Amino acid sequence: MKALAYIISAVFAYFVSGLNPAIIMSKAIYKKDIRTCGSGNPGFTNFKRVFGNKYAWFVFVLDILKGAVISVVAGLLFRAYVGSWALGVAYAGLFSMLGHAFPIYYGFKGGKGFLVCLSTVWFIDWRAGAIATAVLVIMLPLTKYIVHNVRTCCRRGCRCRIRRRTCRKHYVCGLRTLCYSAA
Repeated sequence: MKALAYIISAVFAYFVSGLNPAIIMSKAIYKKDIRTCGSGNPGFTNFKRVFGNKYAWFVFVLDILKGAVISVVAGLLFRAYVGSWALGVAYAGLFSMLGHAFPIYYGFKGGKGFLVCLSTVWFIDWRAGAIATAVLVIMLPLTKYIVHNVRTCCRRGCRCRIRRRTCRKHYVCGLRTLCYSAA
C-alpha cells in the first residue's frame, strides 16, 4: 500500500499541477496564448504585465490553491499509509514543480513553479512558508521580475563565495545571505 501511495501522489501532483491557470485564463478570456505575449512565460508576472490586474490575481490565487490541494491530498494519503504528513507534502511538491514546469498538456513548456513551491512550503512547515511569503511580499512591489532578481541574487552569492571566502562586503544585506543559503 505504501508503494501505491507514492504512485498516486506523484501522478496526481504532476497532472493537476500541469493545469496552468495563466494559459487557461488567457485563452478563455482574452483568446490569446500567454506564451506568445510579453516574456513568453506562462506565469503570474507575465500575465499581470500583459493583461493587467483584472484577472492576474485569479491566476495568483489559483496557482497557490493548486499547490495547496495537492499538498493536502498527498499529506493525508501519506499520513494514512506511510505515517508522515511532511514526507507526503514534500514528495508531491516535487512532482507538482515538475508538472508545473514541464506539463504534458502544453508540450512540456510551463511556468517556473514559484507559487506552487510557495504553497507546498507552507504545508511542510508554516514558519518556512511565512519567511518565503515575507520575501515575496517585499520583492513583488519592488520589481517586475521577481524570479530574475532571486536568481541574480543567488548567482551573486555563489560567485562571491567562489572568489573570496570571507567576502564580508557582499553579505551585509540579509537577502543576499538568505539567497546564498538557498542556492
